[in-house]
Amino acid sequence: MDRLQAYLGGRLSTPEGVFVLDETGLPKQGRKSLGVARQYSGPLGKVGNCQVGVFLAYVSPRGQTLVDAGLDLPQAWTQDRGRCQEAGVPEGGGLSEQGRIGLGHAAPGPGAGSPDGSLGDRR
Repeated sequence: MDRLQAYLGGRLSTPEGVFVLDETGLPKQGRKSLGVARQYSGPLGKVGNCQVGVFLAYVSPRGQTLVDAGLDLPQAWTQDRGRCQEAGVPEGGGLSEQGRIGLGHAAPGPGAGSPDGSLGDRR
């Protein structure tokens, strides 16, 4: 990951570069698929069974790249420890609050546009 960040950072990093955090509902059926619940889905245009994907990208005048992605687990999942265990979600690992997911991926570090060309430091 460090080599990829260095490679992309050297080619994309500019003072105007920004991180973009976005989420989208991914239509999905079934009770066993991680994070599936009745929640709003933009692609469906309504509430339906879906997963919510959270995506972090870096965008600059030189181009863009996906930095990371994750699932936002709804309360129906985070409050059901047995269901989380069955799906392999580690103890205390219930991802929630989309902003926290994004901040966890782009958290402090040299940051975009820095002299060493890094795109951020995932922690």
